[in-house]
Amino acid sequence: MLFATSFIVARHVIIVEVIKIKAHAKAWALSVLFVFFKLEQHFKSIFNMGW
Repeated sequence: MLFATSFIVARHVIIVEVIKIKAHAKAWALSVLFVFFKLEQHFKSIFNMGW
């Protein structure tokens, strides 16, 4: 019984950690995409001024 309970708790902790990691990775990926988007806009404005 104790083993089963600890297994359920451990599984729950692992699931929570995986969800946290996924959420963190998603936020990180979005911020990276945002930075790339901003850089692209920046370079486009430089090129437009240059031509």
